[in-house]
Amino acid sequence: MVVEFTILDFLNGFFSFLTILTALIVGLIIIKRYLEHKTNVLLFIGLAWMALYQPWWPSAFSFLSVLFTGTRFPIQIYLFVGNFFIPVSITLWFLGVTNLILQNKKKILISFYLILSIIATILIIYFIFTNYQVIGMYGTGGLFDVEFETSMVLYLLFLNATIAITGIMMGRESLSSNDPEIKMKGKFLILGSLFYTLGGLLDVGLLNLIPEALVITRTILILGSIFFYFGLFLPKFVKKLIFRKKNL
Repeated sequence: MVVEFTILDFLNGFFSFLTILTALIVGLIIIKRYLEHKTNVLLFIGLAWMALYQPWWPSAFSFLSVLFTGTRFPIQIYLFVGNFFIPVSITLWFLGVTNLILQNKKKILISFYLILSIIATILIIYFIFTNYQVIGMYGTGGLFDVEFETSMVLYLLFLNATIAITGIMMGRESLSSNDPEIKMKGKFLILGSLFYTLGGLLDVGLLNLIPEALVITRTILILGSIFFYFGLFLPKFVKKLIFRKKNL
């Protein structure tokens, strides 16, 4: 069935696309730094950052589908695309962060989250093809809004909290430095983690948002990617702007 955009649908879909595009660009820049410095942690974190935005892939792809073909993804495809690579994303994330923090718990953390994610993904795929309503359905917030069921919300919130906690821990390590630039990077890492978490909390259905708020949610997620990148590689123009103001 051919569907039509409302202005709000277009804005929500467009900002979903920008969210994924920003995460992709940030991830690729981090990987480029890996190619320059041959530091494995940058490869894992770059790949992970792109993959961690997987829950918003189907929203962005469905937007493009409606834009060019007039049809949106069936809910089963939407749920599949948004969840299938979660085990990969969480494994890559822990391969990266445990090279910086929690080194002594690396094997335990990776094994636990990998096993949990694989089991959850198997269940998700099973229910997608048998009773997808157990996972979620298209919501009332527009063409690209999905309302998840309680069990799925709790699972996504658990993973979201994991990313937030480990990201904040990375930032706290930098805050202990005497170097003002490294401290500033730590603050951006914490900000990036908090913005990613806040965007996830709002988008997963923790709060009943009015459709207009979805645009704000996507903007928060975009800022999460930007701040996270600043936390890894503080750009010269940001550095000059921040430290110039402090010296005034």
